[in-house]
Amino acid sequence: MKLQGKLLNWDDNRGFGFVEPKGGGQRAFVHIKAFSFYSRRPQSGDMIQYQTSQDRKGKLRAIEVNLVNDHPTGNKPPPKKAPKPPSRPSKRRVPLLLPFFALLGGLIWFQRIPIEVLYVYGVASLIAFVMYAIDKSAARANRWRTPESHLHLIALVGGWPGAYLAQQWLRHKSAKRDFKAMFWFTVVINLTALGYLLTPSGQALLTGIMGLR
Repeated sequence: MKLQGKLLNWDDNRGFGFVEPKGGGQRAFVHIKAFSFYSRRPQSGDMIQYQTSQDRKGKLRAIEVNLVNDHPTGNKPPPKKAPKPPSRPSKRRVPLLLPFFALLGGLIWFQRIPIEVLYVYGVASLIAFVMYAIDKSAARANRWRTPESHLHLIALVGGWPGAYLAQQWLRHKSAKRDFKAMFWFTVVINLTALGYLLTPSGQALLTGIMGLR
């Protein structure tokens, strides 16, 4: 007996996604090769019929898949669109970080903030970039993903420059609107906190923290 479910997170360039059973249940991995036939390319939101099996690692996969109400026409399925070559971050985007680090360097030069603040941004950005790279690798291999809340948290504490570079260089999380909105919200909060450090009370807080060293 075949199941019915909704196709989610379909990546047509790579030819895979996931299916969530109608009425709820465990998601299964879906590959384009599992489709018995199709008169058009699958896309997220399509209802499909399928059966399930387990791969060598015990993970659920969809097999004998077809689109609901889709029937073979005798024609070959439409060819897959040639994937666009990986795009490099545009020259307009990456330099957005340059004014920030120039400002940060100026504040350190004029002793408005300690150099340790730069270290925090540098280390947090490196961690953020690695987290994005690991998450993208996990998405490709259908492994456990890094929670988005963790990616937002590392951005909030100063890793947003590294997260921004990862979004551009790795092309990961760069098209998801809800995620991007929350990401820029964390950037605003972080910059607001940095601005607070320039106020008298913020300077007093920094002095107190540095005095504990």
